[in-house]
Amino acid sequence: MAFAARSEAEFWEKTRAWKEFYFHVFAPPSKKVYVAPHCGDITRSPDPIISVPWLKLDAYTARIASLCALQDKGEGKKIMFSIHSNGFIGAAMDLGDFGIWQEGELQEMAEKLNHKYRKAIGEMAPEYKEDALNRILWILEDIIKRKGTLVPEKLVSTEDKLYLDKLIRWLGGQGQAISAHTMEEFREKVEKALVSFNIEPLSVNQIFSGRHTARLLKLKEKLTEGLLDRALQIECQKFFLKHRPHLMAEIILELSSMMVQ
Repeated sequence: MAFAARSEAEFWEKTRAWKEFYFHVFAPPSKKVYVAPHCGDITRSPDPIISVPWLKLDAYTARIASLCALQDKGEGKKIMFSIHSNGFIGAAMDLGDFGIWQEGELQEMAEKLNHKYRKAIGEMAPEYKEDALNRILWILEDIIKRKGTLVPEKLVSTEDKLYLDKLIRWLGGQGQAISAHTMEEFREKVEKALVSFNIEPLSVNQIFSGRHTARLLKLKEKLTEGLLDRALQIECQKFFLKHRPHLMAEIILELSSMMVQ
């Protein structure tokens, strides 16, 4: 994405900008960096690769990254926070370990913050559930319209298959297993699941762990070389990014404080 350019001049301009960005990330003194990789234009048209662009691209993550960066003193350790938004059902915020955290570390942090923020997130539960139901049904109807099936194994698009796989897994966890894969069954099971669903502030590795990305970025090598002390993938529910940005930023800053202790 950094080097997709319309001309050679634009290519070199982007090259210079990204070199400066990475210098800012890895150069001393120690600092924290809040990154919003998928922030962008939400008017992009659907294509075979990204069938529902507004699930992937938005402006909300940049706002959260800015709120965090402006309030964080940036002292202590070099930590990179990769902030994303998603349209999957689940906790308000999911932490991905990038495959570089010790087992149980993130879960312990999440449990502490769940205790602190459960009431604040719970106050938005009715509105969140209504938004989630409308969004899920819209996406399912869109897949049916484009592909003619809601059976993951019959889908070529990895995007659609991934969405269905995660939705079916969540429904199973709520005691609403899918068998017929019809629109009517999904509607019934989703409605029942949402009635009893208790949304948590945080979960761990339930949306995207970031482990594949970590291998591409060679994060373990960067930790070994001292270029980074920590890194964390943060998947935020789009609903909360839009309606409670300051609360989401507050939770991320709490995570930041825990990580430098």
